[in-house]
Amino acid sequence: MGPFLALRGSRSSAEETMNHPWLGMDTIHPESKIDTSKLKRYVIKKRWIKAVNTIIALKRMGAKIDTDLIHNDLLTTL
Repeated sequence: MGPFLALRGSRSSAEETMNHPWLGMDTIHPESKIDTSKLKRYVIKKRWIKAVNTIIALKRMGAKIDTDLIHNDLLTTL
């Protein structure tokens, strides 16, 4: 009789479930750190691709992009 069965009559009680080995394991390990470097690289790559696609779309729509003007606007806002 397992704690994770769908039928109500064949399920374990709440107390039995809380005493189950899976739920009793110590799962918190603050000293272990997850490596997020691949995720950060992925996010940066996606942002870069999104920016490039935006520029391509603007060019397709016929918008004229003046990079000097954009650069100057960015410098004045910072």
